[in-house]
Order: sequence, then structure tokens, then C-alpha cells
Amino acid sequence: MLCLGILLGHILKGRSSAVSLFVYTEENEQYMREGSIGSRAQLLAAKALKKLSWRFHTKYLMWFQRHEEPKQITDDYEQGTYVYFDFEKWSQRKKEQFTFEYRYLEDKDFD
Repeated sequence: MLCLGILLGHILKGRSSAVSLFVYTEENEQYMREGSIGSRAQLLAAKALKKLSWRFHTKYLMWFQRHEEPKQITDDYEQGTYVYFDFEKWSQRKKEQFTFEYRYLEDKDFD
């Protein structure tokens, strides 16, 4: 199960932050899947990530952040170098010449 609390902790590693995170354990995984704690924790993590200029890509189901200003910006997309979180290697990776189509941008306002 994707746990944004753990992801946020990894991304914020080394930075001071007032973000409250929960501790994920296998025992509470089922409870989190059913709603309550997981939904609240994911909402808090998503809000914190958005404040740090991370963007959620709905096609790849990953969080991306601009590494630098995009080389190209149109009404439909922007292209440039982005940082994303690789869940398989559990680390941040860089993707150059990535095209982020705005139709895949999660644009919910969490405030």
C-alpha cells in the first residue's frame, strides 16, 4: 500500500518541518485501507507535498517536482527536468526531457 506519510518523511529528510506524520505498521494497514487514518494521513501528506511544489501525476500515480524551470511551456504541457520518487528503489530520481501533460495534473485544492 502506498503510504504518503512514509514518502513525505523521505522527501523531507534533512529539512525541518512542522508536518505531523503517522507511523505505519503492518498491524494498522487493514485499518488504513478501510479509510479513517489512511485518508487523513494521506491528505496531510498531500497538502505538505503540494506546499513544497510537488505535483501528483494521475497517469503514473507518482509525485513530481520541477528540478529546474521547464524548457518549454504550452497550454497543454510543460517539458523539462523533474525529480520523482521511485518506489521500487525507494529514492528520488531525476527524469530529463519529461513532458508533464496538464491533463494528468491532480489539481485538487487541499485547503
